[in-house]
Amino acid sequence: MPFIEFADFNRDGMTDMAFTSETGVLTILYNQYSAPGPKSTNLCSDVGNTSDLKNRKMFPTFPFSASDNGVTQVKLADQSKKTVSFEGLAPSMPSYSEEPAVPGRLRVTDVDMDGYPDVVMTLAFKNTTADFTKTAVLLNQAGEDGERKLKQVKPGDGTYLSNVLAQAGENAAFLTFIDMDDDGKLDFIVQKESKDDPQIKILYNNIVSDNFFIKALSVNSELKKSNNVYNDYSIGSSYRFVITDMEDTKLVTVGSQRFQSGYMSLQ
Repeated sequence: MPFIEFADFNRDGMTDMAFTSETGVLTILYNQYSAPGPKSTNLCSDVGNTSDLKNRKMFPTFPFSASDNGVTQVKLADQSKKTVSFEGLAPSMPSYSEEPAVPGRLRVTDVDMDGYPDVVMTLAFKNTTADFTKTAVLLNQAGEDGERKLKQVKPGDGTYLSNVLAQAGENAAFLTFIDMDDDGKLDFIVQKESKDDPQIKILYNNIVSDNFFIKALSVNSELKKSNNVYNDYSIGSSYRFVITDMEDTKLVTVGSQRFQSGYMSLQ
């Protein structure tokens, strides 16, 4: 399951990257790359080196200061509290220091259907008496000066997302999304671990909204079934398009549909 996710968090038409650290910090790197325009050599051009990506601002140099406007960092846990510590959900992932390993699983999707991708994390903790998990939902909201900010959903605040957190409880191992009933809204699938009664819960999203999701299939040429592994199916494409709102404001947006989520909506 992904510990690194890609989405257009600030809706500038470029794909950004999000990941978690060993100390429970969620970091979003904003892609500041500007396309050089169409060229005859683009299709078969050489693969760029890391230095080339840095110079093109594909992802800015890390770490950042707050004034660099290239990063969002959210601390999800206080490591100074020794009574509670991270315990990675993937034991196969090594820890490169005495600190705990990667704290949890990360998914990116638009849970509140406002057109901006949000973050859902499943974190694992342990204290002196028990092991437990915590599901965190971070909403992508408008901030000052046109920038975006992440706001964590609080349990018990009466919203439908707080009800999702309540259903996840303290033994949710993973939370993901798919449109189960094909009504244009992403539903929630919760995997809950228990020694006696492991469960898979499906929470149907019935929130009414004028937003919609795009499902697309790219085809290079004639789509036909073939035993040839080198066929015409195009999987994991990126789609860039222009959204025009009711005030005639035009926004360039990018959506990626990777092969491992080919049956999900564009993220």
